[in-house]
Amino acid sequence: IPTAVEAQLLLESASPGKRRVLIAQLLQSEGYVSHNFNYWADILRAKSRMDGDGAAYLLWIKDSLRQNKPYDVFVRELVTARGSTFRNGATTVFRDRRSPDELTTMVSQLFLGIRLECAKCHKHPFEIWRQDDFYSFAAYFARVGRKGGGLSPPISGSEEFVFAKSD
Repeated sequence: IPTAVEAQLLLESASPGKRRVLIAQLLQSEGYVSHNFNYWADILRAKSRMDGDGAAYLLWIKDSLRQNKPYDVFVRELVTARGSTFRNGATTVFRDRRSPDELTTMVSQLFLGIRLECAKCHKHPFEIWRQDDFYSFAAYFARVGRKGGGLSPPISGSEEFVFAKSD
């Protein structure tokens, strides 16, 4: 939202493109990044994790917004993330959701706008999705591999590496 000063300057300006210029400035502002960060941090359940790999995740989200990353690129980077959870914040999505069915449910709801979790167990009478659809999609996430230090990297906060398994 423009500040009171920015709004007053807009109202006083005689420039024909004043509205377009203000909108462009606002879209480049840190306030725009912070506002959208709050939305995406809530959606991705990243807000409460401020230490270890959580900080990398938060920075990845903010940097993506600062770069005005297109939606398809943002989602692709997230669901195909590889590498260290300390260095590539996008990989953290695979740290909190460990099983293919959890990832399938999250990705289908957040990025495809469909709720597939009912199809995990049965064919819902009012939906078109079947178990085959659920498990075909989950097969993609079944290839997610993880290596890390400590007895349980997600709990201990140790660095973890995410990669695509060959089998």
